[in-house]
Amino acid sequence: GMLTGGATVKNVNVLSGSISGTEGVGAIVGRLLVDGTIENCSNNATINGTSTNVGGIVGAAYYTAIGKEMHITGCVNMGSVNADRYCTGGIVGLSAAFITDCTNKGAVESKSYQVGGIAGYQVSAGGIKNCHNEANITCGIRAAGGIVGLVQYVGGSAYANMNVITIEGCTNSGNITGNTNVGGIIGRHTTTGGIMMLQNNTNTGQIT
Repeated sequence: GMLTGGATVKNVNVLSGSISGTEGVGAIVGRLLVDGTIENCSNNATINGTSTNVGGIVGAAYYTAIGKEMHITGCVNMGSVNADRYCTGGIVGLSAAFITDCTNKGAVESKSYQVGGIAGYQVSAGGIKNCHNEANITCGIRAAGGIVGLVQYVGGSAYANMNVITIEGCTNSGNITGNTNVGGIIGRHTTTGGIMMLQNNTNTGQIT
């Protein structure tokens, strides 16, 4: 349900079924807090959330502390991810983690906003590197991206770490559909309080 304190989950594979909840819903971990690692895990189950922070692997990887980091590495999601509200992603719904070498192959859909093939919402810290989305992304309102829906810096005591968020070496081949702020790699980026860097990313999906 919740992973913290520098703990690690690795080589866990959910083979089938369905997982449903309100918020903080993921196939491997519901909530990853402040410090920990999720490595080489996969999901084939359908994920459904009636509220926020819903992901194929992790529902939310959030809150930061100086000297602590969260990592999601080498994970694959093949199950569909559906949510009624915001922060919905093929790998993680809400993220302040470093996401590396992950792939999403399951359709991701939210009736609300902040929807991405890898992360729905990347906040204040972490980054996304060498990740790939191959599935369709559907957003009911705004901020839909093939890799990440929204990148934003919020700061404050809950997010003590603030690094340059880098989106690098990622590809999207899924079709992206939304109302406003729709992009092949990123749906929306707000620059207040921080810097984002994009490099060597490719989109081949259709944007609607």
